[in-house]
Amino acid sequence: MSKSVVVTARVTPQIVEALDGLAKRMGRSRASIVAEAIREYAEEQAAFLDFVEEGERDIDEGRCLTREEIEGWLDERIANANALAEAKRAKAA
Repeated sequence: MSKSVVVTARVTPQIVEALDGLAKRMGRSRASIVAEAIREYAEEQAAFLDFVEEGERDIDEGRCLTREEIEGWLDERIANANALAEAKRAKAA
């Protein structure tokens, strides 16, 4: 396990109360809950930024659809769904 570092943050008394309640209910320390929350937040934000950067690269390299292409694709999907629903209704009748 890597060496831990102390991080300080100012939070409201209500947050401390909520953390202490969670810690008691979970049988864990306040510090372990905060550390897990920070780790999960950092991982989620890093993944989101990776996703955004990938999208930006796709745009820069021309790997994207025009509005018209997207609308055409959606229209086709809607038409297919409507046809399927109509076929099911006809079969049930």
